[in-house]
Amino acid sequence: MLGTAGTDIGISSAGSAHTFDIPTASATKRGALSSADWSTFNSKMSNALTSANIWVGNSGNAATAVSMSGDATMSNAGVVTVDKTTTAQANKILALDGSSVAVTKGNQLNGATSGSLTLMPAAVTTNYSLTFPGAQGASGQVLSNNGAGVLSWASAMTNSLTSANIWVGNSGNAATAVSMSGDATMSNAGVVTLANSGVTAGTYAKVSVDAKGRVIASASLSAADINTALTYTPVNKAGDTMAGALAMGTNNITNTGNITMAANKYFTLSANTTNGTTAGQMWYDTGTIKYYDGSVVKSLGVAGTGITTLNGLSTATQSFVLGTAGTDIGISSAGSAHTFDIPTASATKRGALSSADWSTFNSKMSNSLTSANIWVGNSGNAATAVSMSGDATMSNAGVVTLATSGVTAGSYAKVSVDAKGRVIAGLSMTSSDITTALGFTPAGAATAFVQNGNIFGATAVLGTNDANSVEFETNNSTKMTILSSGNVGIGTTTPGSKLEVAGNITGYNSGVAVDALIEAKHFSANAGNSGAIQFLRARGTSAAPTQPQSGDQLGAIRAQNAVNPNSWPGIYFNTTENHSASAQGSAISFHTTANGTVGGTERMRIDHNGNVGIGTTAPPRLHRLWGPPLIS
Repeated sequence: MLGTAGTDIGISSAGSAHTFDIPTASATKRGALSSADWSTFNSKMSNALTSANIWVGNSGNAATAVSMSGDATMSNAGVVTVDKTTTAQANKILALDGSSVAVTKGNQLNGATSGSLTLMPAAVTTNYSLTFPGAQGASGQVLSNNGAGVLSWASAMTNSLTSANIWVGNSGNAATAVSMSGDATMSNAGVVTLANSGVTAGTYAKVSVDAKGRVIASASLSAADINTALTYTPVNKAGDTMAGALAMGTNNITNTGNITMAANKYFTLSANTTNGTTAGQMWYDTGTIKYYDGSVVKSLGVAGTGITTLNGLSTATQSFVLGTAGTDIGISSAGSAHTFDIPTASATKRGALSSADWSTFNSKMSNSLTSANIWVGNSGNAATAVSMSGDATMSNAGVVTLATSGVTAGSYAKVSVDAKGRVIAGLSMTSSDITTALGFTPAGAATAFVQNGNIFGATAVLGTNDANSVEFETNNSTKMTILSSGNVGIGTTTPGSKLEVAGNITGYNSGVAVDALIEAKHFSANAGNSGAIQFLRARGTSAAPTQPQSGDQLGAIRAQNAVNPNSWPGIYFNTTENHSASAQGSAISFHTTANGTVGGTERMRIDHNGNVGIGTTAPPRLHRLWGPPLIS
């Protein structure tokens, strides 16, 4: 019959039943794997891994499949190949040759401070090998050869020992010389003497002992002591009545008269697998009552035929044996034994789950997760199963559904949103919304300016009716500005005059004004004011201008060939000193271009001091002619 008792797989036999106990495997039991544990273990990390890859913990502390690289590689058979040499090349790992021997001419061991030890083989003609221990020895141990070249660690002790001392292993697992003391002492002849316990030497029937079993007091034995010690009143040999069972242990009852059983009682034989040797002996042996008739052992049976063979074995006495051989659970029978082989389960064996593997598997994460739950790291940095809630939910198919915001699905020109950007209401656009957004009431179709022009039938007015400016934009930036004062700026948003242009003005054919004429008109009763063409010159930038320097050109009135502008006749205004707020000296020069030439030549100059020079650039007097006089 099957059972689950115990902490390991076992077989027990009692009466006519053989019980095969196979407990459920756990951290403390070796046994059968339960279906629940099977499901748990089956959901853990798979062993699928790309050929020749290995599991390595990455920077995120997760096992990642990578291939070994660098100074070593590894095949899919687990063979690691390193950059090695069998010819003792420098800076490489020494490899064994085809005979599994590392050949060197010697090895040098450098000391911790200075000096070195060189190991060189003697001049030998035969080969021999020395096998060193698998681990280093303890302090003070030496290597010992067993005569076959196998070395082992042995303690290097001397026979020097203080009189009456003994060698005792101390807390550091090293033999230490001490003298025996405490409850006993020992002489240098090895005689151990126990310490006195306080009792007088003698023979006693009742004694008191200490926790170490030493007699420390004595007294006379009383009848009460006997009854207390026996826990019952002894039977009187002259005759008595038993109040309970009498256990003889392994002792015999001999020279007895007839044994008469009371009604409804049984006569029980001992269980014994050893055959009797005295005629008339009877015993119970594994389901069979046997007796010895003085020459042979005979079995007492019942009518009919019992089991003659079991799994091919026909011996009278057979046994069950547990084993762990093989790669799968199996039963083999040989001789008089039936062997149940249940190997420990592994990657290559089907069998019983070891308690160590059970603990390893049980500590891994399960794939059990409530429908539509997700794993989320909690405040304790542990994955916790929760259901997505709040502004969104998720089904067990991974479909995320946003929570309804309260708005009816549809298209709206105007909406209300909450702090999370969700539309919570859809509204219709009103005329006040448009007026508020524009900052004015838009014109109707009959008066609005439209693409490709208008036909108003009257003067069209574009502008503002308040004290704000009008700006014209292209390419998303202001190109022309009309201030509320009427000043017009091109390239500037702060014109200081009626027209201010930041940049060059180029006139083609008609020029800037009619007939290529620039007119500067001025209407004023002030005799000191008039129309003017003004040139403003500064160094630096328009945002941070600086004073002109001596020799800078303040402005020019020039006339040039429009087809080939290679000449520059004109009137030029130049500085004659470094300008400041209180010093701004300047001169005017007149240039012409001679026939048959290009460029320009200064013909006349009015210097900063009023001197006029013709043919000279530095007139010394108010009027200076340079060259032969034209008037005689």
